Amino acid sequence: TKTKQSIRDILLLKIQATEGFERNVIDARQLTQKQNIHLFSPLILYRKISMPILAAFVALMLGTGTTFAAETALPGDVLYPVKVNINEEVREAFAFSPEQKANWELERANRRAEEAVKLQTAGNMNESIRERLANSMQANEQKIEKLTKQLEENGDEEIAVMIQARLDYYLEIKTNIMNGIKELQADSTNLTEDEITRRRATLLQQQEEYKTALQR
Repeated sequence: TKTKQSIRDILLLKIQATEGFERNVIDARQLTQKQNIHLFSPLILYRKISMPILAAFVALMLGTGTTFAAETALPGDVLYPVKVNINEEVREAFAFSPEQKANWELERANRRAEEAVKLQTAGNMNESIRERLANSMQANEQKIEKLTKQLEENGDEEIAVMIQARLDYYLEIKTNIMNGIKELQADSTNLTEDEITRRRATLLQQQEEYKTALQR
């Protein structure tokens, strides 16, 4: 219907307009004023809608084709906001225990590292994107540390030790990858094509090794 399409257009515009996507709040009043949506529309009965609920709602509206295609998107791609602000938020909503949440944050951080390597390999990396990805990974790491402390406080020390070990391994690989990307960007004008190719291959190998270990 026309109303459904209008809501979908608004949400897509909001996704594309803001990198952070205002995780917890959508201003219902602004939505009604801009698109003349009825005040009692199911979407805006409440002024504040939690991100997981909103993400699930948008995912349903976009359809499985769009959300599936977004999984391969990289920073700068049209569907990248759908990947990080819809798909990943829905997955986060289904991580209930501290252990599940920590493991998901580890996977999410690895997705950013994988994106960084793919962008660098394709020659599409720049300093702005590198910093944004690094900040995103740091946010994931901080969440994992908090969840690890929560596990310890709950008496799940064995699980906490396992999560911490995985985090330490991830941090080692991530540091190598991000430093490698930064060095490659700085030295690219002085390197031969063969050396650039070799360094990119090394980055890919490091990321794939970690990805494999994460799945065990």
